[in-house]
Amino acid sequence: MKNIHVLAIPYPAQGYVTPLMEASRCFTNNGLNVTFVNTDFTHKRVMSACSQMDGPSDHLMRIVSIPDGMEPCDDRSDLGKFTKTMFQLTPAKLEELINDINKNDEDKITCLVADYYMGWVVRVARKMGVPMKDQMIQLSNSMPFMDPRNFIWACVGDSATNKIIFDFVVLDGKEPAEAAYHIICNSTMDLEPGAFALFPKLLLIGLLLATNRSARQVGHFWNEYSTCLAWLDINNRSVRLSIWHLGASQFLTSASLKSWR
Repeated sequence: MKNIHVLAIPYPAQGYVTPLMEASRCFTNNGLNVTFVNTDFTHKRVMSACSQMDGPSDHLMRIVSIPDGMEPCDDRSDLGKFTKTMFQLTPAKLEELINDINKNDEDKITCLVADYYMGWVVRVARKMGVPMKDQMIQLSNSMPFMDPRNFIWACVGDSATNKIIFDFVVLDGKEPAEAAYHIICNSTMDLEPGAFALFPKLLLIGLLLATNRSARQVGHFWNEYSTCLAWLDINNRSVRLSIWHLGASQFLTSASLKSWR
């Protein structure tokens, strides 16, 4: 089996280093090699504390450090200055570290685990050719596997459009969704029980169809094209009917319609 070498990088603060260190020890307990990257300043504190207690004496884990860009006498409690300085200098130092490790083909980095607040690590990983997660995901055992490339914010247009949708629709929608008592959803538990079980805030009131009230649906953007219904009535025994569900919105051209024929 190919050697798995995980590069783990926490944000350099106590509440971030400790959990990732614990996760890394779980990795090594399962036979994975781990290089744990602290800043020089944090590294000294961690190793000093380890010398006084049960430290990470794990032969599969290597703890290394890179500069954070601050001088030893600088005030690291100034989070604005510290974060800006670190984000400017540390990426280049991480590149150097990955280059040194990858000189040995048997020891190349195959996986990267970084703290959410260290987003710049992803850019470095892509530049250095470290494999990024590109696989089917499953949010729970009761849900099917999904391809992240098909998520709505990843496939609505070109990369610029996708970023706009993600920033203004997904990210900006997170705060009000968390603040709301309920999120009304036009669906039913019978359709997606696995997904809805994960989100108890969802209040399912669907499916909202006018036929449930023995009435005609209103709110359409287009007039009903009744001619096709009359044609289907005449040819109902020899026609194969395809029903298209185009989502909340769809822009179709004549060419795209012909390609679906």
